[in-house]
Amino acid sequence: MEKHHVKQMTQTKLKEVHENYFIVEKENQEIKVPFDYGFVCLGMKAYNPLYLQLKDYYQDKNGDVLGIGDCKRARRIIEGTQEGRNSIHLLKQKELL
Repeated sequence: MEKHHVKQMTQTKLKEVHENYFIVEKENQEIKVPFDYGFVCLGMKAYNPLYLQLKDYYQDKNGDVLGIGDCKRARRIIEGTQEGRNSIHLLKQKELL
């Protein structure tokens, strides 16, 4: 991250998004953060509003619905990505049996 001059800002509230800058609040102070490429990672709560509906729908249709990533519980993106990869491997093994 340092090599590519990536600025990480934790404990910061996103207030506004503009074409090439964010307005954030940190320690009760608004800050303008200019960027070439901006990424926002928000929230730390599981988010799965359709998971149970999909699972119920496919229950009698011989389909698999897997909840991965933040659908199960909030965590880092690498963990959700690894879980997705592992789920694919498990499904492939299941097909081979």
